[in-house]
Parts: sequence; C-alpha cells; structure tokens
Amino acid sequence: MQNKYKIIQILCHSPNPIIFNYQNPEDFVRAGFCSFEYLKVSKFPFWVGFFRDDFHERNAKKIKLYSDKYEVEVWRPYLHIDQPFSKEVDGIIHRIFPLTEKYFPGYGTWNWSESMYKEILMEAEKNKILLHILDGHTRFITRLILKLENRNIPIVVTHESGSFPQLNLGIKFWRLPINYYGYFRMKKAYRQADTYISISKAEIRLMTESIKHDDILRLMDGTDFSFFKPGHDKIKIRIELGLPLTKKIIIYVGRFETAFGMDKILNWFNEFKTRNDQFELLLIGSSNESEGHYQTAKDSKAILIGRIPQELLLRYYQASDISLYPVLDTKLINSGGYGYSNVESSACGLPLVSNCLIHFPGSLEERDKLGYLMPSIEDMEKIILHIADNPDKYKECRGVAEKYFSEENWIKTLLNKYDELFRKHYEK
Repeated sequence: MQNKYKIIQILCHSPNPIIFNYQNPEDFVRAGFCSFEYLKVSKFPFWVGFFRDDFHERNAKKIKLYSDKYEVEVWRPYLHIDQPFSKEVDGIIHRIFPLTEKYFPGYGTWNWSESMYKEILMEAEKNKILLHILDGHTRFITRLILKLENRNIPIVVTHESGSFPQLNLGIKFWRLPINYYGYFRMKKAYRQADTYISISKAEIRLMTESIKHDDILRLMDGTDFSFFKPGHDKIKIRIELGLPLTKKIIIYVGRFETAFGMDKILNWFNEFKTRNDQFELLLIGSSNESEGHYQTAKDSKAILIGRIPQELLLRYYQASDISLYPVLDTKLINSGGYGYSNVESSACGLPLVSNCLIHFPGSLEERDKLGYLMPSIEDMEKIILHIADNPDKYKECRGVAEKYFSEENWIKTLLNKYDELFRKHYEK
C-alpha cells in the first residue's frame, strides 16, 4: 500500500526561554502558561514540552480535521537538548531537535539544527513530503531553504510576524559585507520557496515588488466561527463571570508589552476611568509577573484576568462591548498581521479599535463595518465613546469577518495549494 503524502509543519524557533526557569513541568502548568504535554529527562532542562496552539500545531490540527489525505507532523528546534524527542499529542506526532545557538558580535545570533536538517533529508528519501515553514524572517529559515535547493521538496512559507531585513548603509564599514551577504541570501531563499503566505499588506508588497515572488497567498489562519459567536444573554454571562451588569466593557486580549501599546493604554484608561466610571477594561493574556507590563496592569484600574482557556475566553468576549487591540509600534503594525483576537472579537459581534485593521483584505467600506483604526492616544476617548453610542453601526461585523477569516475558507485554500504542489513536484 502506497504511503500517504506527508506534510511537515515546522516552527523554526525554540519555545519561549522562560520554560527553562521551571525545573518541574507541573510548576509551569501552575504558572498559567499554554497547554502542553511533556517528557521528563535526566538532566537540564529536566523536561521537554510539546505545545498546543503554536502556529505549526494549529495548522496540523486543522488539516487532520478537514482531510485524511495526508500524514501530518509538527517539528521544531529546541534549545538545551542533545538528542531528538518525539511524542504523540492529540493524534499528531510532535518532534523536537537539538538547536545550536551562538552569538557573534557585529553579526548577531546564529542558530541551526543539523539533526533536523538531516532528518528532513531522510524523510524525503522515504516519503513524498512537503515542508510548511512558519515564522518571521530568520537566518534559520534562510539557511534551511537554501540547503534544500535542488532537492525537489515543495516548500510553503507562512509569514507570522517581523519585517524583512533591509540593506543598511549607515552601519560601520566592516559590517557591510555581513549585511549585504545576509540580505541577498535571504532574498534568494524566499524566492526559492514555492509559495509564500502572509496577511500583511507591507509584506505582500515587498514579496511582489522586491523579492519578485510569483506565488503569493494573502491569507491568515482561519477562525472557527461556529465556536466564536455572540452570546444569547449578556447579563446572564456577566453574572456568571462576576462582571458589572450595566457598564460598558472594553476587552483587550494580547501581550502585555510596550510594542502592543499596553503601557500607554493603561495610562490612558486610568485617566479615562476617573471621568467615565461607566466603562471597564478587561485585560487577558498574561499571568506571569515577568511578562511585560503585568505588574502595571495589576496595579491599574483595569480588571486583570490573565491567561485563560479558550472556552472561558469566549465567555469574556460575549460579555464585552468593544475590543481593543492597539499595537502602537510602527514597525510591528506594518510587519505584523491582522491579529487573532481581532477576528475572534468580530466573530463575537464586537467592534474593533486596532491599527491592525490596515491589513484587512476587503474593501474600505467593509472595513468600516468592523471598527476603527487605532487613533492617537489623545483621540481614544472620543473614539470609544462614539462606538459605545453607535453599536448598530457595527452589527454586520461578524458577517464581514467570516467572509475573509473563516476556518473553512482558510483550510480549503491551504489544502488546494498543498494538492497543487504535490502534483507539481511528484506527479510529473
């Protein structure tokens, strides 16, 4: 019997290094981090994690849900281990490989996983495989793609975040060769990939005009609109969650970091709250004091919820009136994506206030039905009050969002692309 084609979803960086602060995985669980399975090992780091809801795992899970045509595995490099490990999690094989990382002055960090690269070559000898690489723009991805040149392995790259490095003529002269070499290698690598996927307008423009890539999908991981949906009784949900029954509730779901505007938003809300006590701000996304502005959030006038499971997150969306996802760092706005929390909020019927709306792929008329681009902090109060006074203006937000960001449309587009690339490389 002929083996199925195999899709390997690869996330090209090690897990958050904060995991190495926890000798016992049970302590990591109690700290409120993401869902995962683990294996214990006899020496540092004493355990290795196989994490749910990372980009590559999310892709794999949805592929298996919508199609049984392919075998699917998720791979990633992993710091501080000296041998590969694997574990089946929710019916999907997770594999991790030793990652070597070194820092060179004037160059930055170099990292590589030779064992993962060799395993890819071994898999290609046994099976007809496709690599789907998910990450930002990294030297790791560049090297991996270039080393696979002429191997006839189909490669899809999804841009998750980060801007493409630019030539920098203002750096010290002795660093210019390194800068030029890295820049042109990266351009060559991304051009070599069969298909490039991004939702970022700036990224699409760069890949089209500068990289000259001829197979680009403007696409974002889809959201399950059958799960994320408005609640039937907002008052009942607020009673259930212990939230104020008559106030307007603004919800923020995301990182508690400066680039996302958390410090400015907290300062703004503390002042806003003194003039408008009928509003509350919910903060969801962090449960650890070492992360960003967690302590500032804890001391603010907002309601700090922290990191919670998806089922409970849905209830908080359903209890809210406005979704706030500012992102104030210009570079992050342009190079980032649309934001999962923006799509989830729209699915639950919430108007948005977010700079990430610049990446909305539909018309300006449709975008206006979703909410507002994030104004300056000085204009925040006016925008929030306007949205609160005109909720009917955004009653079509769910339908507009579903048109572009539904899970079904996303995964069907992705599966069609996989089919096309398998035919191109293996059915000549």
